[in-house]
Parts: sequence; structure tokens; C-alpha cells
Amino acid sequence: MEHGEGWRLKYILCSMLLAPCSMLFAQAPPESSCVTCHKQLDAELLAPVTMMENDVHAHNGFGCESCHGGNPNPSVAEDPEAAMSRAAGYIGKPSRKNIPRLCGECHSDPALIKKYNPAVPTDQLAAYRTSHHGQRLFEAGDDKVAVCSDCHGNHGILAANDSRSAVYALNVPATCGRCHGNAEYMASYSIGTQQIADYDSSVHGQALLRKRDLAAPACNDCHGNHGAIPPDVASISHVCGRCHINNAELFDKSPHAKAYAEMGLAQCEACHGNHKITQPTDERLNPASEEFACAQCHEAESEGWKNGAEMYGILTDLKTKIHMADSLVGQAERAGMEVSEAKFIITSADDELIKARTQIHNYRAAILRERSQSGVTFANQAVELGRAALAELQFRRKGLAVSMVIIFVVAAALYAKIRRRDVEWRGESS
Repeated sequence: MEHGEGWRLKYILCSMLLAPCSMLFAQAPPESSCVTCHKQLDAELLAPVTMMENDVHAHNGFGCESCHGGNPNPSVAEDPEAAMSRAAGYIGKPSRKNIPRLCGECHSDPALIKKYNPAVPTDQLAAYRTSHHGQRLFEAGDDKVAVCSDCHGNHGILAANDSRSAVYALNVPATCGRCHGNAEYMASYSIGTQQIADYDSSVHGQALLRKRDLAAPACNDCHGNHGAIPPDVASISHVCGRCHINNAELFDKSPHAKAYAEMGLAQCEACHGNHKITQPTDERLNPASEEFACAQCHEAESEGWKNGAEMYGILTDLKTKIHMADSLVGQAERAGMEVSEAKFIITSADDELIKARTQIHNYRAAILRERSQSGVTFANQAVELGRAALAELQFRRKGLAVSMVIIFVVAAALYAKIRRRDVEWRGESS
């Protein structure tokens, strides 16, 4: 074993041995008057102590007094008045309106946060004030809106990257849905509650909640976290464009960009919707389909209508050629022919089809036709290779058939000769 590998192994072994030790230290803060007293109370008042065992703040040494105030000295555990002394800063259960400010006392302090986790931003309270939640809370005095504890919890707050956390990516839709999916709760705001169900059935929801793809957007990816607010019409393309960069750039160069701006239309949302975004299909460019998107704005046989129909024809032609190539090559492969080159070319054609579909957002059929030519070329090459492989297969089969006939004739001649020799031998023996 080399010297470097030996040190690496020692490091791994030490890490494995020390891991349980680190877990012992990452427990709730030392015993305090709060903990001593609440351990003796009923389930409801005991729960905060139990929940704090996994709390991210407790693991960093913050005790009950950090939020609730009071005297945590164990010596006053038997004296509730001393433990919950107003002189010691005891505030008890903070009001909902004061929770953002209370959390902000620490989370808006860069010097303090830097000691524990420099990656945690310190502008959450400022961002919250700009959100609809913060505006309703601070300006209208509406304490029904979401505050920090509604999303993060209170005594059992977990890190955002902990899969058990309410703000972990997979859990965000359910967390937002506790309010926004509750028709009775949202009735006074005249806000619909269909968004959560729509998202659940959308292509984004399917990717995140069913396929567990953490790259798929949840509510906060589009609306923001602490500064959550519905995107304006003009900003929707910027929101979608964070992930769909190529589509956004193509749309900005298209003739629709100016028209949409003048009409006040939301760029991406106009065709794809918002929460219930479904998997886009080529049928949205098919004039014979009920999904024909161009018909929403363009009259039949207008230039825009014809442009959409032409784009559908271009994509259909490319798909047809790819399908033909795939069928021929697949048939040859099942017969045992070597077709690896043809399969690679088909993959290239598929890639070009994907690029061509993206080009739709330019809304110019002439450009789409030009950009799709490389895909057509690849597909044609694969078709020719598939046909060549099948022709070679037929040649081999014919050659095999001729060979079998020759072998049969030779075998028959040998058999006949052997029989004659056998008859002649018996005649001579008699």
C-alpha cells in the first residue's frame, strides 16, 4: 500500500469512529430551568423539549431563552417566577406579528450568522417585508398570513437541506398547500386554491414529486422564498428563463416578443399556462388538433396560422424519417446484423429533433426548416445504413440457401455412390 493510500484509509477509519461522537455533542443545549420544568409537564408542554433534540438551533447551542427570554439557570428551576421573570426578558409565547422580527434579531445579523453558517443569507426579514405575506402582516395587521414558524416550524426546526424539513424541496408544495390549498382559509383573500392540485398534475410536479428530481421547480423557485410574490406579466419570461434559457432567448428574438409586450400578454404563460404546465407536444402546432396553440390568437389561414402549420409539417417530416430509420435499423439488429454506427446516427438525429423543437420559440418556419436539415441528413444516413444492412442480410440468406442446396446435392451424390458400392460389394461376396 502506498503512503498516500495509507493516510487516506486512516482518515476514513477515524471519521467512522468519530461520527458517533459528533452525534453525541450535537444534542439539545445543556439542562436549563426551562428544560427541567417542562420535562415534568403534560404532553403538550413537554413536546417543545422533545422536539428541540433535533432542532438546528439547539445543535448550535441556542436554548429556550434565546427566543422566549427568561432565566435559564438550573438553580431557579423550582421557582417559576424567577425563571419567567420579565426583568430577565421573559416574553413567553411571541405573538405571530412579532415572530419575523424575533427571528430577524439573529438572522439579520451578519456577524452572528457568520459564526455558525456563513452560507445562510441575512436579508430574509428585508425580503419578507416585500412579500405579500409581509405586507399584509406589517401594513394591514393581518396575522393570518404565513410567518417564519408556519413554514420552518418552531421547536423542531430542521436545516433546509434535511429531507424531513418542511422547506425541503420535495416538501415545499405541501407546506405552501397547508394554506393555499385550504379553500376555507383562503376565502377571505379571494385567492383560488386550485394551484396545488394543478401543480401536482403538471410536468414540474410530476418531475419533483413522482420522479424525485430535485432540479424541478417547486413553488418557491418561481415565486421566491421569503420575498414570495406572484411574478408580474413582464417578469414571467425571466422566471421561466432561469431554467429554460434557450427557449427564452429564442422568444426574445421572435416577432411575438414585441406583440406580446404591446398586448400585455405573459410570454410563456400564454401558451403553457402557469401552475398546470403539461408536457408540450407537437400537436400544439397541428391545425387539425384541438390543442393547436396558434388558433388562440391567429384566425384560420392567416399568416400566423399557416406558419404554425408549416412548423408542424417540418417536425412531422423529421420524425417520420427518424421513425423509418429506427424501424429499418431495428429490423436489421434483431436479425443479428451489426448496426452500431446506424444507431449512433439515429441518436444524433433525435438530438437534432430536440433542438428543432426548441427552435419553435423563434416562431419562424423558414428558420426551423433550415435548423432541422442536419436532423434530416442524419435520419437519411441511418435509413441508408439500415437498408444496406437488410440488403446484406438478404445476400447472406441467399448465399446460405445456395450453400445448403450444394451441400444437399453433394450429400445425395455421396449417399448414392455409397449405396452402389455397397450393392457391388454384396454381389462380389455372393
